[in-house]
Amino acid sequence: MARRRLVLHAARTLKSRSGILILSLALSSPVFGQVLGSISGFVHDPTSANIPGASVIVTNSETGLSRTLLADERGYYRALALPVGRYDVKVQGRGSATWSASASIWQ
Repeated sequence: MARRRLVLHAARTLKSRSGILILSLALSSPVFGQVLGSISGFVHDPTSANIPGASVIVTNSETGLSRTLLADERGYYRALALPVGRYDVKVQGRGSATWSASASIWQ
């Protein structure tokens, strides 16, 4: 059986006075037809320094289901196997700095 693969790379940068959040999306369509995607990115401060251990919450806007992740030592995070839909991404950095962005995974 052949496996179909659709890849979408979209970068979105959200700038605020206190930091930068970068998102990217990737989609994969297995043979059985269910489309799953991922949301990943890096968390940096205004000086482009990595923010390791930042808390990242990815919430499906339609279902309310969420996933909480921690950025690694490079500030990188990745939420895998997300169903099609709209997502809100909230990042809590060092101290009380908070960022948010929206992302969509579609077929």
